[in-house]
Formats: sequence, structure tokens, C-alpha cells
Amino acid sequence: MSDRAIPRSYRMMQGFLVHSFIFVNAKGDRTFFKGHWRPLLGVHGLAWDEAVKINGQPATYTHSWP
Repeated sequence: MSDRAIPRSYRMMQGFLVHSFIFVNAKGDRTFFKGHWRPLLGVHGLAWDEAVKINGQPATYTHSWP
């Protein structure tokens, strides 16, 4: 797992815009914009046991070939 882990929900993950924008007002003034957002609820990820439960546990059987 990465340091960021699997987000608990979209409401609890950070994000950013890939593109940058330049806004121009009626006077011709330019403003550079690059978007980042941080959740008001804080950043929360799933614990390893929760992630395994959501994904489904790995098979615990062994296969014997004929």
C-alpha cells in the first residue's frame, strides 16, 4: 500500500486539477489558477483489514494438478 492508502470515500481524499487555467476579467487582468482541494472532514484511508474485506479475501485452498 502507498503512504496515501485507499481513501475511505471521495469526501475524505485530497485532489488537484491536472490543468492550469488563466482567467481574464473584463478589464483584461489575468489571474492564474491551479486547483487543489482538501476535505473538510480530513483525509482518511482504509486500514489494511478493511481493504482486504472490501476486495475479498484471497483463496485459502491449494490446487493439486493431476
